[in-house]
Amino acid sequence: MGTEGDEAYITGSSSRGRRLPVISMLLAIVVAMVVALGVALGGGGMAVAKKQAKAPAISDATIEATTFKVAHGQTGEEYAKCPSNKRALGGGVVQSGPLTGVYVRTSGPLDETGITAQTQSGDTAREWYAAVRGRAGGPVTFKVFAICE
Repeated sequence: MGTEGDEAYITGSSSRGRRLPVISMLLAIVVAMVVALGVALGGGGMAVAKKQAKAPAISDATIEATTFKVAHGQTGEEYAKCPSNKRALGGGVVQSGPLTGVYVRTSGPLDETGITAQTQSGDTAREWYAAVRGRAGGPVTFKVFAICE
């Protein structure tokens, strides 16, 4: 590094024979960092107005639940029915107790006929149906749910 007057210069192979003032280089680095930070925070130097997000609408969805028991080694079925002014958007079935030997045979939506075989694509589901098989050793309690809106 050589000096000339009050300014320091970088010389050598990294500057490829050019002599650049260190103060100018430091100033250029600081300016580049400020510009990069401004671009990152300010959306590319353009004023970016963000819309205020609307609060999500409160849904009037409800959950309907029906509890049922299945004897050991038997298959049981039940449904959770939505009120007449609502449709089933989803649902499912759960059981209480250990999972050993418990089988969900069917869980799905039913249209207004209430018959699984007659539910078609495009129908409006009015209830959620579940068929399960209980484990050996005692009755198992299940609950079928429908999410209604």
